[in-house]
Amino acid sequence: MDPTRLVTSGIHLSKKLDRELVDCFDALGLNYWQDRYEKIHQEFPDKPLLSTESAATVSTRGEYHFPVKRVPKGYHDKSLQISSYDIANCGFGDLPDVEFKLQQEHRWMMGEFVWSGFDYHGEPDPYEDMWPAHSSYFGIVDMCGFKKDRFYLYQSQWTGEPMIHLLPHWNWEGREGQVTPVYCYTNCAWAELFVNGRSLGKKEKRTGDFRLKWDEVVYQPGSIKAVGYDDKGKVLCEKEIRTAGKPYKIELVADRKTIKADGEDLCFVTVRIVDKRGDLCPLADNLVRFKIDGNGEVACVGNGNPISHESYQAEQRKAFHGLCLVVVRSTKREGDIKLTANSEGLLAGRISLKTKGHLMSSGSAGCAGGAPEMEWHKGHGTDNEEKPQHVMQTSDGGYLMVGMTGEAEDRGSDMLIVKTDAEGDLQWQRIIGKSNQYDWANISAEVADGYIVGGALSESGDQERALVKLDSKGQIVWRKTYHAEGTDAIRGIDITSDGGIVGTGYVGGTRFGYLFICDDGKGSIMKTDSRGNLQWDKILPSMIHGMRVQEVAGGFAIGGNQWTYSDDKTRQDAALVLTDGDGEEIYHNYYGGEGDEHIYDFAVTTDGGYIFAGHSRSPSYGTVNWDYYLLKVGPDKKEQWHRTFGQPRGYDAKYIHDEAYGVQQTPDGGFIIAGGSGDEFPYSASGHPAGPSDEWKAYLVKTDADGNVQWQGLYPAMSAEGNNAAEHINLTRDGGYIVCNDSDTAPGPAPNNFGLMKIAPDK
Repeated sequence: MDPTRLVTSGIHLSKKLDRELVDCFDALGLNYWQDRYEKIHQEFPDKPLLSTESAATVSTRGEYHFPVKRVPKGYHDKSLQISSYDIANCGFGDLPDVEFKLQQEHRWMMGEFVWSGFDYHGEPDPYEDMWPAHSSYFGIVDMCGFKKDRFYLYQSQWTGEPMIHLLPHWNWEGREGQVTPVYCYTNCAWAELFVNGRSLGKKEKRTGDFRLKWDEVVYQPGSIKAVGYDDKGKVLCEKEIRTAGKPYKIELVADRKTIKADGEDLCFVTVRIVDKRGDLCPLADNLVRFKIDGNGEVACVGNGNPISHESYQAEQRKAFHGLCLVVVRSTKREGDIKLTANSEGLLAGRISLKTKGHLMSSGSAGCAGGAPEMEWHKGHGTDNEEKPQHVMQTSDGGYLMVGMTGEAEDRGSDMLIVKTDAEGDLQWQRIIGKSNQYDWANISAEVADGYIVGGALSESGDQERALVKLDSKGQIVWRKTYHAEGTDAIRGIDITSDGGIVGTGYVGGTRFGYLFICDDGKGSIMKTDSRGNLQWDKILPSMIHGMRVQEVAGGFAIGGNQWTYSDDKTRQDAALVLTDGDGEEIYHNYYGGEGDEHIYDFAVTTDGGYIFAGHSRSPSYGTVNWDYYLLKVGPDKKEQWHRTFGQPRGYDAKYIHDEAYGVQQTPDGGFIIAGGSGDEFPYSASGHPAGPSDEWKAYLVKTDADGNVQWQGLYPAMSAEGNNAAEHINLTRDGGYIVCNDSDTAPGPAPNNFGLMKIAPDK
């Protein structure tokens, strides 16, 4: 084996492990050894252990069988379906609850990989020799991606955001007066069940409780509702299931409304059979026929039924427990797609989609070495000046930008949060702050039910670190500030494995307002729960300003800046700080040349090392003025390499600033860096198609894993007669990039708006 690579295993149901075999692996992965974890750990205490296949629980979405009883193996029902009460598993597996308990008790276990995420063709255990069963029942979701109840059981263990789920459905004609158990999956401290408006009492979720059960519920039509509470009795979430009426209409829900006109892009449309109130009809099996007009076609259909032999290559499908799926494929022509779904006796469902060209006509005269083109450039904001700080693609395919907007007569600033759809068109924006004060956002992260934004807000005349939780519509769920002496701000956040939030930035500054780097502050790290309640707050002695933080095994890694002293000179260097899980500093190191290195972005890399991005003014690094600075540090905390980049238009290096503010590791192991290139001097030069030297451009550099340039690009490619310096970059799911920029020229409300650039995938 290659001795430079770590190796793990997926050892399946072996009867014995010997030292010779175990020593082949750096981490020991075990399939279905749940009854022998402790014995193996005692025998091989030096080996990290993980479950590489766990559970193998079986169920069918929407199916519930009575009476409810545990079936450890050999489940059989004449329907060839399996109850979604999640009480059955194949012979060598177990229920999720068993693995949850073992992982809780044995903290030396690294975690689990569940068998399986999706249902799949083949292995229809326990009906392997019984036609027409043809697909597995193991999935947390079915073959169409529709969530089974078990999805929410895992969610209740793996997310810190409040959630609650109820089962079964509440359409049981013929079971009136019979016992129909109700299960609740939640991560709340308490849950209360209401049946037809009457409380059946609260149940506490104690350690080792993974499901809350009301086993004696008697069915009557109406509704069941579960309410989740924290340990102080505050309502956190609720879920209600009503008895659905007769099927009335078809609802169509697309995963996105715009796809590429490349003849290959797909849109997944969920088909729901609902009653007059819009409630899903859980027993509906209507045959739905699909018709497409325009520049698209039906690629395939499905419903997740493991015993259905209906063709996937068809323009019709029966619903299964109220749902089916139609996948729409684009043609190579731009335009509209109109999808209609019909079923006898139901109101038709209709939805409109759009197809757009894969690449727009932006041109690439300012790009070199095969740089991809700009697909579009949009602007958002207010009539005042704006500065974006961070951008990301959201789970719905759209984008979120955060930063600041100015106040009238330059008397302060406010947080500005902008949410767009997948084409960069505005969905909502939110302004948060106090008049004549300095408030701004620096960073954002998506959570299950919204977004967390970090930055600074003013309280009682003080500039404090701040976190704000917004729901998916931009409404404020909560906002919190965290006091420290002096002026303070959060610059980076990460969502932790327990669902909490860790933030880094600075405290103890003397200057108000947004600072690129707080030269006179102290680095800080703080941790909150998922609702922003402070758990701990620590100073980072070896850093003046934390820029980014990321959870790592055993603690946190922070990248930022620090003053260093050598040769009777003071300079700023890149700083790496590692802490334990309580924020106590356990390691630090500094990197840089004889001049200043300013760090603005940082991440842990896939090899366990670290990447830093910013700009350098160290002559020994080949710089004349500020140049892009990319620093790679290995897992051993030693510098592996550094690179500088600049002067993409070839103007006089003495006058050009090349300032990098964002970096991401790309799927090929390389890196993409973004920032701005332009001059801040009376000097002015021209002659390049991308514009004169005093026209700031978004400047992107793509490197391989060793920092060697693969391509460089300027955006917009041609002169735009205005400034467009990039402030941050992120990856998009199509393999391209999304850039936020301080734009004078993007179409929008006013100059100096939040610019949003979509860059195509690499050529």
